[in-house]
Amino acid sequence: VDENEPAGTSVTKVTARDKDLGENAYISYSIANLNDVPFDIDHFSGTVRTSKLLDYESMRREYVLRVRASDWGLPYRRQTEMQLVIKLRDVNDNRPQFERIDCLGRIPRYTPIGTEIFTLSALDFDYGSVVTYRLLSGFEDGCFNLDSVTGIISVGCDLNDVGMEQRELNVTATDGTHFADTARIQISLVRNRRNLGANLKAEDGATFECRETGVAQRLTEIMAAAERNNMPGREAGVSGAADDFAMMPSRYGENVHAPEFVDLPLEVKINESVPLGTTITWIKARDRDLGYNGKLVFGISGGDDDSVFRLDPDNGELKIIGYLDRERQDEYLLNITVYDLGKPQKSISKILPITILDENDNVPRFEKSLASFRVTENAINGTIIFRVNATDADLGQNAKITYSLVTDTKDFRVDPETGVL
Repeated sequence: VDENEPAGTSVTKVTARDKDLGENAYISYSIANLNDVPFDIDHFSGTVRTSKLLDYESMRREYVLRVRASDWGLPYRRQTEMQLVIKLRDVNDNRPQFERIDCLGRIPRYTPIGTEIFTLSALDFDYGSVVTYRLLSGFEDGCFNLDSVTGIISVGCDLNDVGMEQRELNVTATDGTHFADTARIQISLVRNRRNLGANLKAEDGATFECRETGVAQRLTEIMAAAERNNMPGREAGVSGAADDFAMMPSRYGENVHAPEFVDLPLEVKINESVPLGTTITWIKARDRDLGYNGKLVFGISGGDDDSVFRLDPDNGELKIIGYLDRERQDEYLLNITVYDLGKPQKSISKILPITILDENDNVPRFEKSLASFRVTENAINGTIIFRVNATDADLGQNAKITYSLVTDTKDFRVDPETGVL
């Protein structure tokens, strides 16, 4: 980009593409440099523009921009970066300026031909400019010569032959394109000691008094600023530390860490009669990465053949979604897996035992629902004529069975514990 262009000048346009759809594919752009740079970017079009006037002579001449493209996806934006190098191009935008102007000089007429009486000095702020000098007026009779390269003015004739007492020389300087303001040199030709003045001796030769413009000091300051701003690793206009973070730092790019479980229970015990939708525990995990690299997804990767559990993929809530039956299965060994969304994807898995506690939800069942037998009429009391057998699918006290006669009779009795009739 050329220097000296107005703020807002377009430099280039960057373009990123996203293979997703909808908001997941909307892209916005930003400049991610830690230190200030004299550029900004249109967040939607990707057009990079200057944010202030750029000066090749005093500012940094090469900038490395970290341009970041982010999509609008949820819950986190995916993003990428590119490196954009912008080089400032020198433009001949400065005119040469004389160090001394409005000069008044006195030259003895007896000064020999070829004597160097004055040296012009003009400086150009543009980098690498070559300044030459040109005559404008006052040199017509050849009594004064100007070296166009060195700026030295010398005597070109016998000054005793010059009729006038005053001579005005007008000169300029050029870098090949621009010209300096005209420098005027007033010369008094003095003939004898009496005309030289109280503080001047004839043997001292030509003397000049000029007004200093201060251009040399300004050039020194500009060169110092250029050296300071172009030190390796330093951004223009910033005196602090270098903008030295690497492209795509780990928090945006590399998936460094795997997920970790936090306080995962050793076992979960639940009653087989719990209602559907009951939350039985929360699975907690963490990932020390940021962005998608630290975004966790929870899942059951094994052990739920009956599909009675649901693990919320976002928050780790473990719920009952199917009817439990201890008599069908009294323990589940759920393989709980937590994934991150980084590239490459990392995960962690652990077995969570789920023990199903018994409820008295089963009725006793006889081995036979119908039986017939014969008994002699002279059988004595206490004769064992039949033994019934019932079972219960529950556990413990819930499976303890007692027997009783429902028929209203005094001729038979049943043992409440053994079922003997």
